[in-house]
Amino acid sequence: TSSLFAGTSNGKVFRYDDPINAPPSAAPADISGAGFPAGAYVSSIAVNPRNDDTVIVTFSNYGVTNVFWTGNANAATPSWQNAEGNLTLPAFRSSAIMIRNNIAEYYVGTSTGLYAATIDGTNPGATNWAQEGASSIGNAVVTSLALRPSDNKLVIGTHGYGMWSAIPSTTLPIRLLDFNGMLQHQTAMLHWSTSFESNSREFIVEKSKDGVSFYSIGSVQASGNSNYSRNYSYEDK
Repeated sequence: TSSLFAGTSNGKVFRYDDPINAPPSAAPADISGAGFPAGAYVSSIAVNPRNDDTVIVTFSNYGVTNVFWTGNANAATPSWQNAEGNLTLPAFRSSAIMIRNNIAEYYVGTSTGLYAATIDGTNPGATNWAQEGASSIGNAVVTSLALRPSDNKLVIGTHGYGMWSAIPSTTLPIRLLDFNGMLQHQTAMLHWSTSFESNSREFIVEKSKDGVSFYSIGSVQASGNSNYSRNYSYEDK
């Protein structure tokens, strides 16, 4: 069977069990979390396309906890947990859950842009949200997100800054936050960081003299599996 989730303007979340076969008189179950902000506006509900037990709920009010996660949404009383992590300032307007490399990735549209993260079900409160499209979408208000699970095409609607779309790559087991290099005393200093890694082994550093042919000059051990920011560096002397 399947479930249908609905949120209200006064902070409630309801679940309709087996909505296709349920009679019109069937009443939905109130599965609101005890920690939900009282009277807040439920701005979005996102459901894992492979497992409808995994759900996130967002609220668009300021000054409240804006996102909650559960891994047992079909239970009589789901265990909702705060998943706001490091993203406490903006209001959350939209959300989506994407399956990439067999891992659930969570996207939220906020009053300061688009953010993504993986959520560790054992500690959702430590979620590390990273901004997506910082140089394109920037800090535009992301009012809506629509995901096509068949190919993970994500469409992003903003307030006053147009519509964007993307299909995230499935080839890398990491999410790269930044990469930069600088020359210090004839030594090339390379620095990069990741916000997520899945079964990563190492980073191979390559060099080129013509920008066409590259050869390996070293490697840096990766973290393996991580849901937190990791920093790396390499010196080419």
